[in-house]
Amino acid sequence: MWWENDTNGSVLAIHSAVALIAILLTNPVGAHAIARAAHRSGVQPVGAVIDELAEKQAKTAGDTKNGGD
Repeated sequence: MWWENDTNGSVLAIHSAVALIAILLTNPVGAHAIARAAHRSGVQPVGAVIDELAEKQAKTAGDTKNGGD
């Protein structure tokens, strides 16, 4: 067993650090992807007051219809 030869726990610490870094990097990316997919499908968050993405998309669509600036 790998932990019997390691008396100071360095291997476990390295594995834990790598796992923590992976979670810290992938969690925000995953949350953003889920939120963007929900917004595109029309799901509105409870208590949402301002929808900046919808405002930006409406402005962009209006600029395209009017021929730009």
